[in-house]
Amino acid sequence: LRIGLDRLRAGAGAVVGLATDGGFWAVGVRRPVPGLFAAVPMSRADTGRRLLAELHARCIECAALPVLTDVDDFATAVEVAETIPTTRTAVAVARIARLLAPAAEVLP
Repeated sequence: LRIGLDRLRAGAGAVVGLATDGGFWAVGVRRPVPGLFAAVPMSRADTGRRLLAELHARCIECAALPVLTDVDDFATAVEVAETIPTTRTAVAVARIARLLAPAAEVLP
C-alpha cells in the first residue's frame, strides 16, 4: 500500500493491484471517480482488466501495483496466511481456524 501511496503522490491518477484470480486487491485514486465501480462488473475473471479499461476510458493514468492473491474466502485466507506466517493476518487466520476446528470435527 505504501508503494501505491507513493505513486499517487508522484502524480499517478490511480493505482491498481490486480489479483491472481482476475480481480483486484487494491485500488487507489487521487481524486474521487464517481461511478467507477458501478461501471465494472465484479467477481468475474476479467474484473481487473475491465477496471483498468474503465480508468483508461476516463483518461486516468494508472500505475500498477504487484499482482497478488486477494482473499475472497477462508480457504484463500489460509493459503495467503501460510505465505506470510509472521503477520497479524496470519495470526488472525490461525485463531479463527482454531475456533472453527471443533465445529469441523462434528460435521459428517
